[in-house]
Amino acid sequence: MKKISLLLLALLCFSILPSCNTLPDSMNAYTGPMLGHVDQDRALIWCSLEAKGSINLKFSEDSELQNSKILSIDDFEVGTIELKDLKPNTTYYYQLLTSKDSKPAIYSFKTAAKKEDSKKLRFLFSSCSGRQASDEATTWNEIAQVKGLDMIFQLGDNHYADTTDPKVISQNYMSRRKLDGFVRSTTSVATYGIWDDHDFGPNNSDSQTPGREGSLEVFKKFWANPSYGEANNPGIYFSFQRGDVQFIFLDSRYHRTPNKSMKANDPKKTLLGIKQFEWLEKTLRLSKAKVKVVACGSEFQTHGSGDGFSGFRHEQNKILDLCKEIEGVILLSGDRHFTAAYQIRGETLEITSGPLGSKNSNARKTPDMFIKHSSGKMYSILSIDTSENEARIELEIFQVAKGKIESRQFSWAEINGKKRIK
Repeated sequence: MKKISLLLLALLCFSILPSCNTLPDSMNAYTGPMLGHVDQDRALIWCSLEAKGSINLKFSEDSELQNSKILSIDDFEVGTIELKDLKPNTTYYYQLLTSKDSKPAIYSFKTAAKKEDSKKLRFLFSSCSGRQASDEATTWNEIAQVKGLDMIFQLGDNHYADTTDPKVISQNYMSRRKLDGFVRSTTSVATYGIWDDHDFGPNNSDSQTPGREGSLEVFKKFWANPSYGEANNPGIYFSFQRGDVQFIFLDSRYHRTPNKSMKANDPKKTLLGIKQFEWLEKTLRLSKAKVKVVACGSEFQTHGSGDGFSGFRHEQNKILDLCKEIEGVILLSGDRHFTAAYQIRGETLEITSGPLGSKNSNARKTPDMFIKHSSGKMYSILSIDTSENEARIELEIFQVAKGKIESRQFSWAEINGKKRIK
């Protein structure tokens, strides 16, 4: 009888333990993780807790996390954890210690190689996720099966909240971050994002959209990019270099003049804003990289919609003139709900990729277009090899449930407008 009483007392004590201050954090489930920016000596990892609490991130070069280091953060809810002082070209294993699971998963990533050793890159890019998270679920399940990716780029309309309400935007992000295929795709592959109108605010939103500051703050919480805008100019644009490739990502919304506020060729009308354009020009001119990849949520091409650079002719011409002048520029874009490729003005390569989950729009054939796909959910992969004097570029286009639907290699002469792409 005495033994039974002691057992009941022990069970009672155990049942009330979660109410004490030392256990709730260990019961806190997380969403993610998503690997963000990775370079030679650091890595950024995004995750979110279901309730504010403490989070521990354990990492090591050992697959069983022997001799590991632990980062502990209090009052964490959603955001980015930075790992510093890493070795280049090294595989690291990491684990989040806040899960309800008795055996938290172990993930891995590889740091960037030194510039002189990084000669080949392969990255996936697309846009237009769809109204509901389920719209893109199948696509992410397929992407999770792709091997040999160095990076993933999401080029805008990454959700369709169509508002600047931080709570609604956060809910839309979370519904997608919980997708099993997305998690499997991004725990080990460096993932970057920029926005377009639907994940910034309402359709065709711009610098006059009320609440844009709130949209910016939520974006920073949900992406682990290397930086956001400049000290004197807020936004989501940033740049980084991998090997002999410079990546430049643009903000297509925060500083945009309203689409219909003035004529397309008015010099005062701007999609990027004066300071961001000056930053773009300076970044391109100072870059020593052989290849410069410039990505934007809006299309650059001259026969596009008024919501792209075609609605901002003066700035469009300035950018295309700059691309013609500087060797090795490739343009990437989203927004259009189809996948297409152009040699703009017979000079500059642009690839528009999507949709990940949205309904399709029909791609209208234009004089500069040489690839056109308007059916199904799609993503693209670009491979860049800078090991030779002339960089080699290959584009692969994938349609969900059909696999690779087109593959195209580009010569250095085609990239630099010395030869017409047919």
